[in-house]
Parts: sequence; C-alpha cells; structure tokens
Amino acid sequence: MAYPNHNKRKLQTYKSIFIEHIESFKKEYPKFDTAYHESVIKKMLDCGTVEGGYAEYDCMHCGGDKHVVFFSCKSKLCLKCAKRYAAEAAESIASQLIQGVKYRQVVF
Repeated sequence: MAYPNHNKRKLQTYKSIFIEHIESFKKEYPKFDTAYHESVIKKMLDCGTVEGGYAEYDCMHCGGDKHVVFFSCKSKLCLKCAKRYAAEAAESIASQLIQGVKYRQVVF
C-alpha cells in the first residue's frame, strides 16, 4: 500500500522533471513546441493547485470550518488523473466481458 505523502512526492518529482527539462526537450523535438502541447503541460502542472482552480465550502459537521477542494486537470499526461482514467476504462471494459470466457489482447 502506498502512503499519501509518498504519492505526493512522486507527483512532485514528475512535475519537477517537466519544469526542469521542457525547454531542452522542445529544442530537441520542435514538433512538440506547439500551443496545444504547452496547454496540456500547463494543465498537468496546475492540477491540484490554486492555479488549477478550487472550490471552498463550509463543513456542517466540524463547526463551519472552510474546506478547500482542488480541481483535477483530467489529463492523460497527469499521473494522478491518468491513473483514475485507466481505472475507469478497465472497469468499463470488465463490465462488458462475459464471465467464464478467456480473453486475449492482441496489438498490431
């Protein structure tokens, strides 16, 4: 079982790689130096932060303290959001399978 702080550190490491190396990557591979790719990377870097947006609400159970919920980017580039996307896709596929039948995946 992974601990929340460990996952947060991994996510920060992943994001720091983009921050440190994106400019040299774009110089090496200019086809990825587009507004689209820039927006996807920015969305991933802003995921779960104030810059990415958040909602505040008052908790009725703890005496009205303010709670903040950060929005996710829902990008396949983001480790956190892609993990959720992959789990939902696997669940969707599994719900369509016939029980007792053996399946194999072939990729061409």
